[in-house]
Amino acid sequence: MLALLFLVIVSVGSFFLGSLGVYLYDEKVPLYFIPLILFSFIILIHVVIFSYIFAIAWFARSHRPEDMRIQFKETLRLVFGEISFSMVLYLFLTPLAAFQWLKEHLQSNKGSHDDVPVLLVHGFFCNSAFWVPMKRYLSKRGFTRTYSVTLDPPLFGDIEKFSNKLAKRVEQICSETKTEKVVIVAHSMGGLVSRNYIYNRGGDKRVEKLITLGTPHHGTTIADTVFFLGRHLRQMKRWSNKWLANLNLHEGQTALVPTVSIFSYHDSIVSPQDSPILKHARNIPLRGVGHLEMPVSKVVQELVYEELVPAIHKRTEIGEDVSQLCQGS
Repeated sequence: MLALLFLVIVSVGSFFLGSLGVYLYDEKVPLYFIPLILFSFIILIHVVIFSYIFAIAWFARSHRPEDMRIQFKETLRLVFGEISFSMVLYLFLTPLAAFQWLKEHLQSNKGSHDDVPVLLVHGFFCNSAFWVPMKRYLSKRGFTRTYSVTLDPPLFGDIEKFSNKLAKRVEQICSETKTEKVVIVAHSMGGLVSRNYIYNRGGDKRVEKLITLGTPHHGTTIADTVFFLGRHLRQMKRWSNKWLANLNLHEGQTALVPTVSIFSYHDSIVSPQDSPILKHARNIPLRGVGHLEMPVSKVVQELVYEELVPAIHKRTEIGEDVSQLCQGS
């Protein structure tokens, strides 16, 4: 709700500023100029914010392998993709999540009982609506039993409390589907919430596989530049971060849960961009993919699908083996 309130304040403020500008310039300007100016203000706000974000990402960038570098044209597409999806996300998808029909759509439990439940966990300053594109894609590919969770509050939260909410959501899903485990697909901060749940809340007994997208497993520089937001942002700091250091104590050990970290060398939020690399995970690097656009990226969608398929096959094979044992007895 805080995210929705923020959007309303920005929109209303932009509207009044635009209206005032039109009035001061020329009282006879047509009324349709007002929404145009409003839209221009919104675009300007996004451009300013992302200019700052991309600047931080550039100065704190990690070394990029030769095959991971992009040309000027791809850079323009990257910037445009991040800004355009940001506008879609915060102006349309995020507010729509407040409506009951979309909540029901995001928490659908349709599908075969042989399907492995998939839980989608969003990141910082988002809600479950972030996953609409990914959920639609997975549904078309046969993963109809997908779930989501909203981690509130978006601005002043705590990953420890988010982990408790995630634990409750997983238990609810397992109870509804009569299954013992779920597969988690987590974006950005959601990956830290999921890892904290697995390693510090006994979540390894409930998670069959963890797939993280653009998660700052070793922190992100931009979190060191913002001081007025919640504890969850401080928990993602790059420097002097005891919380993250404690979470990563297990990194050199055998993973409790099979883990895949999908990340981009052109991530606009997570920098240095090799922060998502985990020693105990299978790390999959990408090029030219932004942070926010991951759920709409065809490349990322395909990779997530390919990582989910083995989980279903594993569950199916276990079910067949148990069935054969029962018939044999």
